[in-house]
Amino acid sequence: MVGMLRLQDLLGTVRSCLVKSKILSIPKPFSLDTSEIDSNVAAQVASVLKDFTDEGVEVWLRFAREVKYYISSGTYSGNVQSYQKARATIAAAVKDNPMIKMFWCPNWADASSLAEWFPTDPSTVDIVGMDAYPQSQQTFDQVYGGFYDAFATKYNKPFAIGETGPGVGDDTLKEYWLKQIAEADVQTYHIFISS
Repeated sequence: MVGMLRLQDLLGTVRSCLVKSKILSIPKPFSLDTSEIDSNVAAQVASVLKDFTDEGVEVWLRFAREVKYYISSGTYSGNVQSYQKARATIAAAVKDNPMIKMFWCPNWADASSLAEWFPTDPSTVDIVGMDAYPQSQQTFDQVYGGFYDAFATKYNKPFAIGETGPGVGDDTLKEYWLKQIAEADVQTYHIFISS
């Protein structure tokens, strides 16, 4: 059970990761049982995040980041239904805080396989994104195009890259992928807000 002590420990970790740029980042996923997220836990999360928003920090909340991947790997416990319920509970707890943006950002996968993981109430999503680590020279469109169309365009949500980098390779691949991100066509991807 996620309790107040665990949230206090998490808050300490998060506070240590808050940098001058006002970016909050938790360094790695922690064990999560989505069936244990109830209104009490959600209220605790909202309270912890309010500490940051009261300091003027806008929070992009990636609840259960890369959920499909981490449930399939066993890092998280649950299924689509328990995730959807848990995410809705968290979203309800933070909805009155305009400084908290709900950021839905799964791991790289075909958009059709991610559809069931997209929140059942799109109004609880402020920003969409996808983590991707290409293994070869692929274009921005090849990596993000299908996802962008299926979620950012379809639901009119701003798109941001949560995590990215070349999966493996030499400096040539690294340089190529950085150029793809830096030169993304903002006419085609007009709601691409951050990388």
